[in-house]
Amino acid sequence: MIQKQTPSTVLIAPYLLLLFILLFSQNINAQQTIDGTLMHDGIQRTYILYVPQAYNASTPAPLVLNFHGYTSNAIEQINYGDFRPLADEDGFLIVVPQGTVDTAGNTHFNVGWGTSTVDDIGFINALLDDLSTQYTINQDRIYSTGMSNGGFMSYKLACELSDRIAAIASVTGSMTLGTTGSCNPLHPTPVLEIHGTSDGTVNYNGSNFATAIPDVLSYWSNYNNTDTTPTVTSIPRYQLNRWLHCRTPYLF
Repeated sequence: MIQKQTPSTVLIAPYLLLLFILLFSQNINAQQTIDGTLMHDGIQRTYILYVPQAYNASTPAPLVLNFHGYTSNAIEQINYGDFRPLADEDGFLIVVPQGTVDTAGNTHFNVGWGTSTVDDIGFINALLDDLSTQYTINQDRIYSTGMSNGGFMSYKLACELSDRIAAIASVTGSMTLGTTGSCNPLHPTPVLEIHGTSDGTVNYNGSNFATAIPDVLSYWSNYNNTDTTPTVTSIPRYQLNRWLHCRTPYLF
């Protein structure tokens, strides 16, 4: 049977082809949330990866590690500390690792509290290697942030994996006493700490598992060779301290 083409059929066909191309292109470039797995040290580790629509494999993209707090998980963190709108705007990738269970039965990242032997530094190093084979990542712009235990993990990465971490931001985290005593970064590292002076979990003035926040900031101020006296901006109920003239060349 031969189907006769009318003039309208001939006109419509190119538009259908164009529509198909546009839909297909949007599907390729649409943002993606990927549940990933990686075997490390005999443990199957998991993570959530967010790839923004603006990602282009021909252009190296920054990457942000986003760590959950003690007893939390990656799903809660990607929603609680949600950088996806910023990633869509600025074109960076987000990876939210999932911690393992410690001896108390709680999800965590091993920052040296003595409740775990899991090598989380090795896991993150392997994860960055794996992601770098799949995506075009700007190796000079890998950042770390996290909530509480995730903040501790970010500091630990800045100390022990500084060849890969450009800068960090901690929310209600700190450095363990062991991390403070052994920290040996390879380059000046921009640091942001967001902390409440009345924090009842990670005490602002320190504890047997956390370095006092003023001492943490003093360490990084000295290492980064910033001004010794911060510029203070007071906001109702809050205070912003900035140590200026940091010698780091890294963009945050």
